[in-house]
Amino acid sequence: MKKIFVSLLFLLILTGCSNKKDEEKKIVPYKEIVNNELKIVNMDKEEIYLSEYKLSSDKEFLVEGYTYVDFENDGVDELVIKTNLNNVYLIFHYDTANIYVHEVEFNELKKDGKFLVKYDDEYYIYSLSFNGTTYELNQIARYNDNLGIYKLENKDVTKEKIKSYKKSFDEKESIKWDK
Repeated sequence: MKKIFVSLLFLLILTGCSNKKDEEKKIVPYKEIVNNELKIVNMDKEEIYLSEYKLSSDKEFLVEGYTYVDFENDGVDELVIKTNLNNVYLIFHYDTANIYVHEVEFNELKKDGKFLVKYDDEYYIYSLSFNGTTYELNQIARYNDNLGIYKLENKDVTKEKIKSYKKSFDEKESIKWDK
């Protein structure tokens, strides 16, 4: 009987720990951001509310959905907000004491944080890393059949190798948007 009680207590503790870890992973609260209850830091290092945020295109935007993605594979999810503008997303990254907003354009986002960007006939697959008000695009793949450009990790590769990598990218799980 004592063993059963200890086992149940252990399971309850583990369950509580996993829920707490899930909460810690999603450190940027969606509702507080979209309800203008929490300030964010823009690229100009100004503390503002989301309603005051101006896109680089100066276009007005609406929030169409959101998700959480761990771009840096550090155990901390970033909040990604899908806007009503074609391929324009806002990514919110928590860094010590601030929540920074980053405007990023892409065509397809995968659960592992990698994303596809398409410019005319040129395709890029990137990952992101953050540093306060800035972010860095880390190019993983680049290809253009018309120009014969095939690169993986900034090294020239064959067309077959890049197509194989693109196929594995396409097979990765895409994110799902919450509303």
